[in-house]
Amino acid sequence: MAHQVPSSLLLRDYHVANLMLLPEREGVRQAGLLDFQDAYQGPVTYDLVSLLEDARRMSGQSQGRRWWPVTWSGSRPRRKAFETSLAILAALRHTRVLPFLKS
Repeated sequence: MAHQVPSSLLLRDYHVANLMLLPEREGVRQAGLLDFQDAYQGPVTYDLVSLLEDARRMSGQSQGRRWWPVTWSGSRPRRKAFETSLAILAALRHTRVLPFLKS
């Protein structure tokens, strides 16, 4: 069900800590990427959930989920597929980092 959205280039280990601001640039070019582990193809929602919901930086309720409605303006069935994909991939990413979280 996570693959009911379009596919795109994905970057493993793509999260806020691996981004930097390049103020001398304009627009989206201001976002600099420091590091990623691997590149492959998969749901467009994968990198988005990596940025919006990082289990290593969440406290209480997800701050990222409030941005989900902003990221998709498609039809209702397509939006449902988008939200389902985000939820599945968020759960997947959170379970991958659980062993690395400090109590």
